[in-house]
Amino acid sequence: MKLYSFFRGVLQSGIEMIADQKFGPVIYLGEEGRGRRYEKISLARREPAVLKDGRIYEAHPLRITVGKAENEKSFFVLARPRNPQDPRALVRVCTCACYTRHSHGYWEAVKGNPITIVAAHGAHGDAGRLGTWDDGLVLMTPGDVLKVQPEGGYKTRPYAIIMDLQKGLSICPFADYEMADGARQAYGNGISGLKKS
Repeated sequence: MKLYSFFRGVLQSGIEMIADQKFGPVIYLGEEGRGRRYEKISLARREPAVLKDGRIYEAHPLRITVGKAENEKSFFVLARPRNPQDPRALVRVCTCACYTRHSHGYWEAVKGNPITIVAAHGAHGDAGRLGTWDDGLVLMTPGDVLKVQPEGGYKTRPYAIIMDLQKGLSICPFADYEMADGARQAYGNGISGLKKS
C-alpha cells in the first residue's frame, strides 16, 4: 500500500525515516518525556520495505507479537508490500502545528472506518500540561474520511483527509468537505432546491 504524511496542512507522498542506533531507520512518532509518548516503527527483518532518499513510499504494516500471554507485547514493522494493487493507504498524521496554551491536536473518523494502528503524542510544558498534539499511523480504506484538528485552537483550522478509490488520497479544509458532502447528500436524496411549477 502507498504511504503518505500529513503535517501542517500539507499532504506528501511517503513517510520520512530517521536513523536510530538500535533499530536502524525508523519512523519516530511523538516525543520522549513526561506527559508525552513516543513510538518507533522500524523496517521488517525479512523482506523489509524499500527506503528511498530517507523516505518510505510503499509498505505493508506487520504486527509482531512477543512474550507469553500474561506479558505479551506487540509492535508494528514495515515490510515489502504483499499486494501492489492494495487500494488502502497508510498515513502518518501529525497534529503538531503552533503552540497555543491548552489546545489539543487530534484526529477522528468522520466516515468509514479509518484505523489508528500506532499512536503517540507530544506536548508543551515540563509536565506536558500546557497543550498536546497527537501523532500516529492511520490505515485508510476507500470511503474513509478523517477529520484532523491541528493544535493551536483559534489559530488553526481543521482538515479532511479523504480516501477515494478513483482519486486516491486527498485533503481539503474540513468546512469545504462538509459543504460538498451536504450537497452530495441533498442531490443524492433528490433535493435540488428548485421547485417545479
